[in-house]
Amino acid sequence: MNGASLLSCLFFSAIAAAARDLPARAPLTADLAASLALDRSPVLRAARARARAAEAASRIATRPEDPRLDATDHSGRGGRHEEVGVSFDLWSLIGYSSRRRAGAAERARAEAELAERALALATEAKSDFYEVQAASATLALRRAQADSARALADFVAAQRRAGNVAQLDADRAEGDAQEAALGADEASARLDAARAALARVMRVPPAADWGDVGEIAAPEAKTPDAAALESLARDRRPRRAEALAQARAARASLFDQENRALGGFRAGVDYEKEIGGQTLVGPSLELDVPASGRASLGRERANAEAEAADADAEAVDAELAEELAVLESRLDSAARRARRLADGVVPRRAAVAEASRTRAGAMLSGLRELLAAQDMEIAARLRLVDARRDYWTARAALERAVGGSLEASEVKP
Repeated sequence: MNGASLLSCLFFSAIAAAARDLPARAPLTADLAASLALDRSPVLRAARARARAAEAASRIATRPEDPRLDATDHSGRGGRHEEVGVSFDLWSLIGYSSRRRAGAAERARAEAELAERALALATEAKSDFYEVQAASATLALRRAQADSARALADFVAAQRRAGNVAQLDADRAEGDAQEAALGADEASARLDAARAALARVMRVPPAADWGDVGEIAAPEAKTPDAAALESLARDRRPRRAEALAQARAARASLFDQENRALGGFRAGVDYEKEIGGQTLVGPSLELDVPASGRASLGRERANAEAEAADADAEAVDAELAEELAVLESRLDSAARRARRLADGVVPRRAAVAEASRTRAGAMLSGLRELLAAQDMEIAARLRLVDARRDYWTARAALERAVGGSLEASEVKP
């Protein structure tokens, strides 16, 4: 079984009955979202049907043509004349082996195409899930920011009514509160859009109760090895297997196409009988005379198609190498940003906010300092959420690029 066939089997055998609906108790995860998408997608269902049609077409193409039966019966005053002939298309017999190899390659190509579609759909579902996680965390942070800004605005408004602060201070605080509320509204809209995108790919109602999607996780401690990634992509990526199968199919069918370009070539047995006369039985042969040059043109076309398929396979290798390099860079950059934010920036911003909270008191200047410190902490946490989302979406795209799990490519830090 080749890499594409194995991957296809793994994808579709992994869709268990537990993934038929949203979980009643277990939380929604990226893997479950991908399983739901694979199980319910009409696009994938259509791709499966096309794969079955391609397999049936390849089996039909390998079969030799049915024999042709010709019969004539002429009667008249001079007597009666009967002719019966059975002939076979010799090209269909001679080219059976090449068509069988081409059919096998075509079936492999259809399986690889199906597996590639499944990979793309799983990647989309996982990326949408990580976007929902990030949007949920962003909304919680924006709401906390809006609550703090509103509390300060209400305090300043009360102080203004008591004549303790200027109107400018009250206007500034109210403007900050409105800006923070706007940020929360935008975060809520982003979450709604993310949920709708994920619901679409999972084929569930947007209003379905998903429960808690959990916090977006920190990057994995292990990092992918570049050489191992390239080896996995060459062995498992369905897109590459599809291109190679297309090239094999073109090469395998070349012999049969060249024969067909020569024209018809049939052989059989003829039976002829005249009433009152003799009976004749003998072989028959039909052969087109290639006087127009179609044969040489047909061979040129067949060779060109095979060369084009080989070139396409080479181009896929180059594209995969470029894609891997870009995704590795994205993954590494997001992981480094997430670790620096989690280990350095966020703890220090949190420490500053806590210190400001301790000494803020009831003075307006202290409260402003506290709000500014909290805003900086929230900004750092938002950047951390985005970095983690970027890491996991890049990892999902990298899994697609190598045709599956990255575990075999990972090394310790």
